[in-house]
Amino acid sequence: PLLWARRRIDSLESTASAANKDAVTKLGIDFQLMTSYTSFVAVEERVVNEGGHLRTVNVPVEIPEGTRHESFSDTSKTHVNRMVAAPTGAIGRIYESRAAAGAQNSPPPPPPPASVSVEQPKKSKVDMADKLEADVASMAGAGGEGKVEIRLFLKDTSPAALAELKKLGFEVISRPGQGTLFIGRIAASKLSELSALSCVQHVTLR
Repeated sequence: PLLWARRRIDSLESTASAANKDAVTKLGIDFQLMTSYTSFVAVEERVVNEGGHLRTVNVPVEIPEGTRHESFSDTSKTHVNRMVAAPTGAIGRIYESRAAAGAQNSPPPPPPPASVSVEQPKKSKVDMADKLEADVASMAGAGGEGKVEIRLFLKDTSPAALAELKKLGFEVISRPGQGTLFIGRIAASKLSELSALSCVQHVTLR
């Protein structure tokens, strides 16, 4: 029935006449459809003026951009809350007054933060232990002039990183698959400095 009513209304509205207008209106009311002669009306059934007396209701509103709630004085807040009861043409003045009050009461902007130099943390034993296997870490702590053969895993294999390794005296024996694993030898006294390099990920004995 509802689909039929819609099609019937479309057919009747295509020809303007008093009879068609009455038929369209009746169909719209009977089937609760919006037509050229009927529309939906919102009906409020609550009673808000108990006893027949009008009362003012405070309605929250958005504040102007660039202002804050705590910047408003009690007077400006009262003006904003009474906006609903203000006469026609006064809304613009209320907003202007509220923005002016916010600008006057706003605290000055804070000064820019002072530059603070941060000391970079020194390489700790914990960082060294993260990179060096236990046996390698013990050799690094003992020192000595002898050389040890190690497996070196790198995070960076750029020419600059390889130059840092060469500067420490690391001798490359092989590089399987041309990947990030290097097998070589280095003086035991240089293991601590090796672990401090940012390109080094992990070191184990060969």
